[in-house]
Amino acid sequence: MNLTADCFLGILFLAGSSLLLAAGGCIADKLSRKRKLVPGCLENCKMIVAVVLFLIVTTLSGCGHRLTEGEVYDKKFIAAHTQALLLPMTIYNGKTSTTVLVPYTYYYPDTWTISIKDFQDGKWIYAEYCVPEEVYTSAEIGSIFRYEKDRDLTEPPYTRERGKSK
Repeated sequence: MNLTADCFLGILFLAGSSLLLAAGGCIADKLSRKRKLVPGCLENCKMIVAVVLFLIVTTLSGCGHRLTEGEVYDKKFIAAHTQALLLPMTIYNGKTSTTVLVPYTYYYPDTWTISIKDFQDGKWIYAEYCVPEEVYTSAEIGSIFRYEKDRDLTEPPYTRERGKSK
């Protein structure tokens, strides 16, 4: 199975935070009781691990593989453009925190996008890929497109530059 990056990061976050919570709770209980093992600590840890496993399985069931081959149903050309955003940045000094807006400029080059679909397990699956201009011009609506890892991108390319402060 080919998991998407979002699914992988979600699973990693769930597992890591839950296990740290379980271990931290057991360690705190153990230390607060003068190094005596709390009778319910081991059972609580087992319960938390079981919940974590359940959450991982549930998350995995929603994460499928990305469609890599299908019928071309749409093609789009997006001309080069820039986008200015103000992103919040929080500064901590030990006692207080301050949030400031930092300007960023995103530069997007010319992008050629191909949208594909395929009917699997009783439902339509969709995907969109950014491709080189040659692939874009050769692909026709209704033809079959196959994703190539070294050639195609799953997200539009961009560069980001932090705004200059005066």
